[in-house]
Amino acid sequence: MTAFMAACVVGVTKTTVGSTLVATEMAGLQLLPTTLLAALVALFLTNNVGLIETQRDREREIPGELQDDAAMPVGSDPVPVIGSEFGSETP
Repeated sequence: MTAFMAACVVGVTKTTVGSTLVATEMAGLQLLPTTLLAALVALFLTNNVGLIETQRDREREIPGELQDDAAMPVGSDPVPVIGSEFGSETP
């Protein structure tokens, strides 16, 4: 029953490891191998099926994410220093 529960969750959410760990933690860790096998089979069988419309595709480029190191100059600091914008200059 635990393997079926994990397989159903994996089929919808595509979270193999997380679903397996949650299900086996509730039912007992001795069921880990069979539950992981059921989760992997469910992921393989439902790989092309998307039940959640807002779920992102892993192969697609994510907007706003840096794709290579050439996008940011080497000496630039991506995190602003606190106090560098406000109050650092004397009038």
